[in-house]
Amino acid sequence: HRMYFKGKNLADFGWMITYMPSASRWMDGYLAAGYEAEDVLETDGSVSRDRDFVLEAGLKFRANIAYSPLRFLPFTDFWGLRVGIKNRGFWNSERLTYVFEIGAGSF
Repeated sequence: HRMYFKGKNLADFGWMITYMPSASRWMDGYLAAGYEAEDVLETDGSVSRDRDFVLEAGLKFRANIAYSPLRFLPFTDFWGLRVGIKNRGFWNSERLTYVFEIGAGSF
């Protein structure tokens, strides 16, 4: 699972549970579902809290860089890249965002 904070002053919050078929393949698909809450500025200037379902799908790429030209990177021999599409709202598909993440370890 993962938790994240975003927005101004990190006031917006999200929590997702992620499913990946394998943690050892170099490329794998993933699916995540969860909850997200964010502050929304209304037309009258007031701020309201918007809470909604979040669904994300994409691909994860993992590599052992110990034997590559990138072996100078610190922390670990394993690095990964995650790319996906996230939808906020169960039925609404108008709030799609792209996900791009680089991380150390098998993440």
